[in-house]
Amino acid sequence: MIAEVIDEPAGLAAHAAAWDELAVAARRPVAAPAWLLAWLRHAAEDVRPQVVVVRDGAETVAIAPFVSAREHGVRRLRLMGARTSMGVDVLCRAGREREAAPRIARALRGDAIAFDGIPAASPWPSLLGGRGLHAPRVTLRLPVPELRLSADWPASRSANFRQQMRRAWRRLQERGARLRTSCEQADVAAFARLHRLRWDPRGGSGVLTPGVEAMLVEAGARLGAERLRLFTLAAEDRDISSHLFLAAGGHVTYWLGGFDPAFAREHPAQVVILKAVEDAIARGDERLDLGPGAQPYKQRFATGEDALVSAVVPLTGPRLPFVLGDMAARRVKRALA
Repeated sequence: MIAEVIDEPAGLAAHAAAWDELAVAARRPVAAPAWLLAWLRHAAEDVRPQVVVVRDGAETVAIAPFVSAREHGVRRLRLMGARTSMGVDVLCRAGREREAAPRIARALRGDAIAFDGIPAASPWPSLLGGRGLHAPRVTLRLPVPELRLSADWPASRSANFRQQMRRAWRRLQERGARLRTSCEQADVAAFARLHRLRWDPRGGSGVLTPGVEAMLVEAGARLGAERLRLFTLAAEDRDISSHLFLAAGGHVTYWLGGFDPAFAREHPAQVVILKAVEDAIARGDERLDLGPGAQPYKQRFATGEDALVSAVVPLTGPRLPFVLGDMAARRVKRALA
């Protein structure tokens, strides 16, 4: 078993097929190479790939999709898509994590690993970390409402919710409502407009940049309508609600959305999410998560809850005191915030 570090974007394309196979097997939609490499090309800023590919002969066993950046004098490794997509993780064939972890750890070059919003059950902070000063530190935990999908899911919702959604859809249909699923450039532009319409009055979006918009167009073309599902609701000859979902291996994850506040009375966001849930059930998907945050509207859909965590792993090296100092400063900043 050998580990190879790829630090040039051009070298990653050769591993895309095996990478995607691991993402589907792990049921990690946002870990797909079509999504992350589009992020690297269009939305990443001041980072360099440090992707570790572990192979056993011709078989790809694991892929650790890290990027490297210097932050406050510390060379920090983050998973691709950090701060754009939560839920990315190291990918590995089931049961071979402990074999692959030492190879990945030895191949990495940096002062610390920052895992941003990885699945709470991920073993990788512990496998790539150590003990004592090198032990992983969990810095954040976020709830993720989720649905176990089945044909009887609608019956599990409250009568009030079902009645409200039927009434909202009926009112929207009276206003000429039409739902489409497409990720063409015009659809991405409508999605971005609706997201900003919702968030600009609150200080702006922390995610959607022009680079991310370009990323969505490329990822949509590469993943196709089965894996990247952009649902857009139009009424009265204009788009009023748009929400993006990603799918892999029977797991669907909600990424981002927006709607026109002028239609808030008709609950257009919840109507589109409901249509996406119904679509996932019809496709035979097994699980859908609504992304980090336990907002009340998500709880109306959810049948359970998962979690994402952020953790920092200090790596062995002469710069360890700087890493620990940087971690302490970040803790103080979070506490003050």
